[in-house]
Amino acid sequence: MQFRYTVNNTPKPTGNSVQDFCISAAPTLSSLVVTGTSLKFYDAAGNLLPLTTPLVDGTTYFVTQTLNSCESEKLAVMATLSTNNVPANDYSVTLCNSTTGNSMSINLTSYQSSIIVNPGSYIFTYTDNLGNPINNPANHLLNVGSTVIHVKVSTPDGCFKIVRLNLALNPKPEFNLPEKIDFCKGKTVTLDAGTGFTSYVWSNGATTQTIAVSTPGNYSVTVTNSFGCQNTDNIQVSYTVLPEIVSVNVSNNSATVILSATGNFEYSLDNFSWQDSNVFTNLKIGEYMVYVRTKGGCIIGQKPFSIFNIPNTFTPNGDGFNDQWKIAGLENYQGTEVNVYDRRGLPVFKETISKKPLVWDGKLNGSQVPTGNYWYTIKVSDGRIYTGWLLIKNRE
Repeated sequence: MQFRYTVNNTPKPTGNSVQDFCISAAPTLSSLVVTGTSLKFYDAAGNLLPLTTPLVDGTTYFVTQTLNSCESEKLAVMATLSTNNVPANDYSVTLCNSTTGNSMSINLTSYQSSIIVNPGSYIFTYTDNLGNPINNPANHLLNVGSTVIHVKVSTPDGCFKIVRLNLALNPKPEFNLPEKIDFCKGKTVTLDAGTGFTSYVWSNGATTQTIAVSTPGNYSVTVTNSFGCQNTDNIQVSYTVLPEIVSVNVSNNSATVILSATGNFEYSLDNFSWQDSNVFTNLKIGEYMVYVRTKGGCIIGQKPFSIFNIPNTFTPNGDGFNDQWKIAGLENYQGTEVNVYDRRGLPVFKETISKKPLVWDGKLNGSQVPTGNYWYTIKVSDGRIYTGWLLIKNRE
């Protein structure tokens, strides 16, 4: 080991000094190594000592400094040798990042017991690989990758050993399941944890990248990357809450489907060809059935509607041809009111539609109404109102 003693420029140093020195083996093996200029060492007999002189425990040595050709008085220095036995060792540890970021705060002091036994008997100082001191080792920011920390382990009397703390911080797997997913009752939905991982463990016991589930609930998956680091995410699986078809509003030759809730839905008139719009245009007279489903294929329902063909004449003469006034599709609109009046405004027919189609045989109180022109009003339960003239011809 080294003996370092600095003599000031004072030309006549006085007094005695005791200096501790650390040696690696027997206490006579340290030698004189000093700092300063023009220093000379002497033994008690006044003999000039070479700097390679082995030190002896408990021995007093003397040192002078020569300035401007003037040598100072001798200053006594007694050497006390201690065995440099600091049994510290290098230590390596591999960590997984606690987040998906590029760094993690760690406590370097937590590894002291791994570096040396009874760490409370020693003093620890830390420097990075560039020699910069680490002032707060209990909260040190460690980057992903390999890092070397130099740890100086010292005894109270100044003996020390510098060891390496080798730290490897591996990345945490990064993946994100949707927070929630809905699916149709009676169907299945596929949950996918993504590619690039060495293993998968789902909460239902599956060990594949994807799983198909048909039951609502909370599902989780733990993935492991090539470094052996893990991450877990959760997903809530629920049945899709389906709206209802409130009505189909018809205006001229267009029909608009009204639902009880907004969303991403599809519409069809044949249950085969689907469109995103809830409006159908350029429809011909006739009866229709509209179908509605979600983008995921959940069937919301179906509802009939009609663009009416209202005959303006019929011949209730008993010949079996055109003997009744029929308006197909009115039975789809329960509560619809149909009224027929004669030229004087007197009612000759009135009916509120239930589930049966509209059929009138041209009779009032069991007797055939006279041949002639009549006026009708139809108040459809969806808000449509039709008015017009009706020719009833019951004779040649």
